[in-house]
Amino acid sequence: MILYHCLVDAGFQLRLINPLVTAARRNVGIRGTKTDSVDAELIANILREADPKFSAVPDDETRQLRNLMRLRYECSQTFVAEKHRLNSLLDLVFPEYTDHFSNIFGAASRELLSQFSTAKEIGKIDIRKLTSILKKASNGHLGRDHAQRLKTSAKNSFALEIRFLVQRMNLLMEQMEALEKQAKNI
Repeated sequence: MILYHCLVDAGFQLRLINPLVTAARRNVGIRGTKTDSVDAELIANILREADPKFSAVPDDETRQLRNLMRLRYECSQTFVAEKHRLNSLLDLVFPEYTDHFSNIFGAASRELLSQFSTAKEIGKIDIRKLTSILKKASNGHLGRDHAQRLKTSAKNSFALEIRFLVQRMNLLMEQMEALEKQAKNI
């Protein structure tokens, strides 16, 4: 694209042909030969057609938006993979954990997992502190009874990896939100 923009800025009138078009034409024959002379002939034949299909060149804003959305998509794919890993780890090290949250990826669950890396830590935490964390992160939906049930079932150890996974998930969520805000501004 840099060469394209330099040539346009220099005053040349250019049209782009999608390389997939020439590749498809090249592969029509029995032998899919690939040489510069064959490609040049294919391009010349395409240009001789009555209504050749040219590729549109997106403006800077569209290109920037496309790149932001591709980055956001990559973040969301990574986020989904991290959710799967966290779910697998929780199933291994604290299977009862999922019984205490309707959504283990919700704010209250993520807050708890980001602060306490082992079930043993949850078991030792003061019930008032645990209640406070759950109540604040759940906007008042989870209270002391919930904290007490969770504390009681915290028997098996969490892997340290869980804390890092949740922190990465939180970071990815923040990054996706920032990318969405930037995309909306564009």
